[in-house]
Amino acid sequence: MILDLRKFIKQEQPYWDELAGILDQLEKATGSRLGLARLKRFHYLYQRASTDLGKLATFSSEPNMRVYLESLVGRAYGEIHETREKPHRLAPLRWFFTTFPRTFRKHIIAFAVSLLAMFIGFSLGGFVILIDPDAKESLIGFSHLEGDPSERVAKEENTDRDRLSGKKSSFSSFLMTHNTKVSIFTLALGMTYG
Repeated sequence: MILDLRKFIKQEQPYWDELAGILDQLEKATGSRLGLARLKRFHYLYQRASTDLGKLATFSSEPNMRVYLESLVGRAYGEIHETREKPHRLAPLRWFFTTFPRTFRKHIIAFAVSLLAMFIGFSLGGFVILIDPDAKESLIGFSHLEGDPSERVAKEENTDRDRLSGKKSSFSSFLMTHNTKVSIFTLALGMTYG
């Protein structure tokens, strides 16, 4: 309950002016951020102005002051509870030096597990080929790797007949169709995973 309205306004006016100054600063420099101490002060001034508005709402003799405080509290509320997204700017250097390393560090365990699995596979495959070179056929399903690559190239260069004659366009369309299907499938999996 306010006993002396003039004294109340005189006492609270410096706090309202300080809040208005912070709001003007935030509105002029849209990219600026407040430090922690200044942010706490801003929140305190907002709460104090809201309380003063509640106290002043009962007085019909000062409608201009009530309208001013409503505007001030509304502006402060808008700054505190703003949900507008910041505009996206293309920043490749920031992505390369900040975002990518942060993301990599966040997922370092998954990277280490996949790297370990890859090296275990390399080592196991190499070890088996060293121990039993004849096992290459059962380990690698690609028949061209069973023989010596230089012999295969020499054999293909000496043949007169083109094995792919008349089949290149159908094979090309198969590759394009297959790659498109795989790309769309991967895109769909990525979108539904997250």
